[in-house]
Amino acid sequence: MKHYQKEQMCNKMHQIFKGRRLSFLMAVLLSAIMWMSPSSTWAADPNDDVVIVDGVSYHVLRNENDWNYFRMLVEESMAEYDVNAIMDADFNVTSSVGIPDNKPFRGIFNDNGHTLNVAINGNDYYMAPLRL
Repeated sequence: MKHYQKEQMCNKMHQIFKGRRLSFLMAVLLSAIMWMSPSSTWAADPNDDVVIVDGVSYHVLRNENDWNYFRMLVEESMAEYDVNAIMDADFNVTSSVGIPDNKPFRGIFNDNGHTLNVAINGNDYYMAPLRL
């Protein structure tokens, strides 16, 4: 083999390995981004009532009925343990979760990029969807 043929072959091999190395690095980078980024398609089944995200269980909220069930769970907890919730849709609510004196909300509330529209009627100056 002549010297210039060896050099061309070496250059070609270098380009192939460089391309593979770049592809591997891109695959690793994209995997890391996908792993770290929140996703709105986290629920395997759209009918799940509870999902686990990063080892934490969340009650899935899709409508006001789910909100009222979540409200009941918070009141039953008496602030002795966390009750976590994650939204899976935009919806309206007309009631608060938690009672400040003896049954406040304790846990994680994740809107998951959704909107909670609140229309609570009352004369209390501290009306809010989650009472702490």
